Amino acid sequence: MASVCLFTGTQSCGCAAKPDCTTTSGTRCTGTPRNSPYGISFTYGGDINFDGGTGSSSLKVVDTIAPTVSVPTATPGVLSPPNHQLVDIQVSYTATDASGAPVCALKVSSNEPVNGTGDGNTSSDWTILDSHHVQLRSERAGSGTGRIYTITATCSDSSGHSTSRGTTVTVPAAALLKTPEETMAVMVVGKDGRAHQTQVETGAKTRDVVQITKGLLAGQIVVTTGAYGLPDNTQVKTMPTGQSAATAPAAVKD
Repeated sequence: MASVCLFTGTQSCGCAAKPDCTTTSGTRCTGTPRNSPYGISFTYGGDINFDGGTGSSSLKVVDTIAPTVSVPTATPGVLSPPNHQLVDIQVSYTATDASGAPVCALKVSSNEPVNGTGDGNTSSDWTILDSHHVQLRSERAGSGTGRIYTITATCSDSSGHSTSRGTTVTVPAAALLKTPEETMAVMVVGKDGRAHQTQVETGAKTRDVVQITKGLLAGQIVVTTGAYGLPDNTQVKTMPTGQSAATAPAAVKD
């Protein structure tokens, strides 16, 4: 069956030259949407009651649909420990469009300043390598609640339509530390007002919470913010639970 070719391209039927061409397989040609309108001619031969006549018009194919983009996933999604090193991140997603493959790009933002207080004084904190890979710095503000990087993928088609989808990578404000011996530890504030590294054993884990099964006693004060890089036996000041981290850090060298 013949078909009308509504697209330009390099197919064997010669769509660019013949807007009404017929393919050898009887299917419609594919390619990039044609920008110029198609000319349409009308001819009526007439009959016993009406005279014949001719007319003309045009048809323009317009892309009105933005690309379809899946929800991105970042691997890894959590950066730890916060050692100020750049970490390779793979951003996985798919993008399709009726007009052909869309052009995609990544953008990165953070809920913390690039070079804020207590984050190690390093910048820049991210590098965009290509449309599926970035590097993020594993660091956070020592007095904050954790850093959240937001990675946004934006895909655009040849008609100017675009779709954006995002995902996050976190650098949590963790109390749990990994020792050089590959064991786990926390910083416990003793009666002497100093932070002491205490070895612990862990149980169930989620993204934000880790169960401590051994090593802590009821009533002990654990440094939950600012523990990473804090030397053992450091004199510290603590703040009550619920106090703003912006006004008083959880662990500060005296």
